[in-house]
Amino acid sequence: MARPRSRPTTPLFRMIEARAQRESLSREALCRRFGISASYFGQLSADPELLAQASRPVIAAIAEFLEVPFVQAQLWAGQLRWEDFGMPRNPAATVIQYVDRVAMQIEEDPHFREFAVPLKDWSATPPSIRLRYVALYEQARALRLQREAQGAAFAQTLARAGNIEPAGPPAAAAPAGVPASRRKRAA
Repeated sequence: MARPRSRPTTPLFRMIEARAQRESLSREALCRRFGISASYFGQLSADPELLAQASRPVIAAIAEFLEVPFVQAQLWAGQLRWEDFGMPRNPAATVIQYVDRVAMQIEEDPHFREFAVPLKDWSATPPSIRLRYVALYEQARALRLQREAQGAAFAQTLARAGNIEPAGPPAAAAPAGVPASRRKRAA
């Protein structure tokens, strides 16, 4: 008699199983997709330590199946931790601390203050959502600064100096017979 399949104990494999059920995929189909045997699949799904040692191609196949970035799959597999993104010279400086610092910056930014998340809600927000929130803020802030810089006089001067945009209205056509190299000077 065949032994019944055990339920995955690692959160990553619970996500894989849920998606496989939605898509009506068998375990054998998943194993072929990940390039692993059924027994190794079972071991990975039950042992977080073994999952943390899984090869790059296996984690990449899992990331592709779940439609997430490779780094996210590594985080879920236990190969990376949030603390791994900290500065090596300062082990206390983690991504979470950086994200929290930016969240406080949002509260002080007059252009984005209305989008700030209250501290009590922020502390209950999962780290992955905090990271996305901060990334959106940083992108929006960069776009705002870029728009402001494009309209500023110094930015226009720099653009003209670098021949990025014309200095003024389009130059009048040079008289016929003037070589192309002299047309700009003739205008």
